[in-house]
Amino acid sequence: HFKNDRAFVLEAVTLNGQALEFAPDEFRNDPEIVKTAMINNRFEPSLPFLYASNRLSMDKEFVIEAVNIDGLALEFTSEDLKNDLDVVMAAVANTGSALQFASEDLQDDRDVVLAAVRNDGLALEFASDDLQDDTYVVNVATRQCSSALIYGTDRVQQIIQISQTNSINNDNV
Repeated sequence: HFKNDRAFVLEAVTLNGQALEFAPDEFRNDPEIVKTAMINNRFEPSLPFLYASNRLSMDKEFVIEAVNIDGLALEFTSEDLKNDLDVVMAAVANTGSALQFASEDLQDDRDVVLAAVRNDGLALEFASDDLQDDTYVVNVATRQCSSALIYGTDRVQQIIQISQTNSINNDNV
């Protein structure tokens, strides 16, 4: 009988966000309860979003709130919203690696990929082949995380390594 008590469910998801999995449908459709579950699921804030109602997971405004809590919530939204520029930009600005859940079109959008790699250089792994071959994009990614260079194409890796070698040689002159 407690499962049908909103205050009880809110307290349960405050203590453990994954408790949303066991909540009745009406509470999985409650934006406050879902956001509270996400905020209080410390290690994987996006996971409770998996249990949100279909209505919430397809509501653009709510999804933007969810990806602002954890960009990885993008994984659990509709394909339409994975192709929505506003939603994906919010997701990658929060968590660069959310780029892996964006549509292929947005993985090929230079502005989206730049936002992702500025947040997490390793998000370059999820960029389109064309953008992994874009010297500027790869440079931005490697400034954020030098290890991101492994996700650039061989051609771009060579250009960047030559550029870095020339820069070091010029500094020593």
